[in-house]
Amino acid sequence: MKLFLDTAVYEEIASAVEWGVIDGVTTNPTLIAKAGHDHEEQVKRICQIVGNVSAEVVSERKDDMIVEGRRLASWHKNVIVKVPMTPDGLAAGKVLAGEAIRINVTLCFTVNQALLAAAIGAYIVSPFAGRLDDISEDGMRTVADILKQMFNHPLTEAGQTRFLEDYRRARAESGGRAEDGAQAKPDARAEPQKSQSAAPAKGRPEATPAKR
Repeated sequence: MKLFLDTAVYEEIASAVEWGVIDGVTTNPTLIAKAGHDHEEQVKRICQIVGNVSAEVVSERKDDMIVEGRRLASWHKNVIVKVPMTPDGLAAGKVLAGEAIRINVTLCFTVNQALLAAAIGAYIVSPFAGRLDDISEDGMRTVADILKQMFNHPLTEAGQTRFLEDYRRARAESGGRAEDGAQAKPDARAEPQKSQSAAPAKGRPEATPAKR
């Protein structure tokens, strides 16, 4: 487990860092403005004492987000550029991730949105559990689903089972012949292969050219 603070108050961050339990900070220009600090100056200051500091873009269009994201990333190596879960945000995030800039996709509320964030190469995804709770949904259940069920679906398991059954049936019906009618090659794990090549010198393995 890793702990991230959602604050821009330097003194709070410094105290938590002294405890030795904080892995990063997620913040945004609004929080920094409320704390009475300049955005760039405060982010750089926080980056001096803790790694993984999310700095959020305020632009709304893809091209503007890309320009802003590059600027944020240039402030410090610890900066993670935070983009919103919007079509423009994802498009900008993909470009930035392709430039080796770490991306945090925020305003994520569903497993499908988390999958989209993963698809663009996001380093972090930020689900808003509290806001889901506010509308009578189970925020922590959504977080659990993102961590455990992104790859787990009953149709996946059923599909794999059906695929293997169909394959074995087809093999049995064709007498072990491949789909194109050519004789299937023996399984190397079940039957040792005989080589007509000379034994390799000094016990080194030697590849046998396959007939085409």
